[in-house]
Amino acid sequence: MSEEISVSFALQLKNQLKGDISELMDKLRMNNSYGTDTELPSSLRGMVWADLQTLTSDLIVLKNLISAFNVESGNQYDIYRLDELKGMLVYLKMLDTTSGQVPDDRFSYAKEPTFRDMSCIMSQDNVDEQIASIKDEITQLQAAIDKRNSTGKILFSIKS
Repeated sequence: MSEEISVSFALQLKNQLKGDISELMDKLRMNNSYGTDTELPSSLRGMVWADLQTLTSDLIVLKNLISAFNVESGNQYDIYRLDELKGMLVYLKMLDTTSGQVPDDRFSYAKEPTFRDMSCIMSQDNVDEQIASIKDEITQLQAAIDKRNSTGKILFSIKS
């Protein structure tokens, strides 16, 4: 039976299906080979593989529906933008902004301490401004995605 569900719920369901699949894979891996003198639980007799295939099929359909919604709603662009901005944020937080006169350890064998004049393309203040700007955009993008996900609907039929 098909029913209309919110994209937010679909995303939760996707994560649940992934967890269920992982549990079944673990169950199969741990119990696949067993002693012939061991009683195999009835829940494992031929059902694990079939259940795994059904859940995987449901997951593929659900991911496809979510992907189609993301393209149609404009989420896809925002999701890619969000991902790239998060990467840029990580990069900026690690950027060396050393400037001024600093000890120069390139010549550690020298008897007298040596110093080197350093400059940077982006000052720490500039980096901080960019980080704040990117964080603001990330917040706005995430809010827009969340709003579309909470109001958007997809038609999904669960087999499992």
